[in-house]
Amino acid sequence: MTQQTTKIPLSSIILDEAIYPRKGIDHRRVGIFTENIRDGFTFDPIEVAPCPDKPGLYRLLDGAHRCSAYKSTGVEEVKAIIKDLDGNDPLLYAATKAIGPKQLTEMGNFI
Repeated sequence: MTQQTTKIPLSSIILDEAIYPRKGIDHRRVGIFTENIRDGFTFDPIEVAPCPDKPGLYRLLDGAHRCSAYKSTGVEEVKAIIKDLDGNDPLLYAATKAIGPKQLTEMGNFI
């Protein structure tokens, strides 16, 4: 998987519910992140992948709470790592980022 870091418009990022591994956005967490951003805190870049069927748009792989916080502060561009998943499953990748590879492997032992 290759990657590059760049600034992209927040408006070009979509939350694809089909690959989002969580039940929803934690608005309390978004509120905390929003305060952090206003206080000048710097977060790690979000991770996105190009939308296969929507040129110019990116599917969010990691950073939904950060994206929501950026939107609430009026930020127009965010630092992002653009992932080339090289045919790997975007849901599995997003779940690995959200849950962690060790926990995901352990869960697999029970399925």
